[in-house]
Amino acid sequence: MKARVLVAFALVVLACSRESQQALAKPQQVQKGILVVEYRDGTQLVVRDFFANGRERGKTNTAVRMAAGTYTITLGPVEDYTPAEIDVEVEENGKHHVAFKKASAQ
Repeated sequence: MKARVLVAFALVVLACSRESQQALAKPQQVQKGILVVEYRDGTQLVVRDFFANGRERGKTNTAVRMAAGTYTITLGPVEDYTPAEIDVEVEENGKHHVAFKKASAQ
């Protein structure tokens, strides 16, 4: 009787271990949204690099798929734009738009 209980217990542990290994082996699906960073010089759309949390992520005026999360968006050098940065929350399956413009010459 004890041997049967031990065997049954061992089978349960083995089954749980296999399920855990299979779950770990599957890559986690990253939830993504779309971000469009616009940059204008007057009425003209201008292509520039943009950065999210200090990391280059793409070009302005194009749709970029990004992992859901909170980002601080800036443009590449030269810092001749306003605002200096924009915080945005990219939501899963959402489409988000932020806009920069060329700063006035002072």
